[in-house]
Amino acid sequence: MRSARTCCPTRRHSDSTWPRRPRSSPCCCRDCAADGSGRSPSLRRCGLCVPKSVLEQPQVQEASALLPVALLAALVAVQTFATGDDLVLDARAAGFAVALVAALLRAPFLLVVALGAGTAAVLRLIT
Repeated sequence: MRSARTCCPTRRHSDSTWPRRPRSSPCCCRDCAADGSGRSPSLRRCGLCVPKSVLEQPQVQEASALLPVALLAALVAVQTFATGDDLVLDARAAGFAVALVAALLRAPFLLVVALGAGTAAVLRLIT
C-alpha cells in the first residue's frame, strides 16, 4: 500500500471505510498522461500531485495569478474576431474598440459595456 503522501486522493487514508482504488489501478498522474481528451476528472486531481515546494515558488505564484486574465483575454479575442474558422472584422470588432477606448479613459463599467454594445448595434443596423 502507498504512503499517506500519495497524489491519489482515493489512497490518502488508511482506514477501511474510505473508498479505495484497486491495487492494479494506476495513479491519477498516469491517468492524466494517458487520457488525451482533457475532459477527465483525473486531470483536475493532477494538481494534487504537484509538490508544495513547487507551488510556493514566486514564479509559479505570479504565473497562476496572471493565468486567468490571459485566458479571459484570449476568450474575448476569439469571440470577437472569429466566426467558425474565419477571422472577421465586423461590428463586434468596432464595438470592442470603442469599449476599449472607453475603458482606457476610465469610464464606468456600465458605460463601457453600453458604448460597446451600442456601437455594434448601430453598425449592424447600418450594414
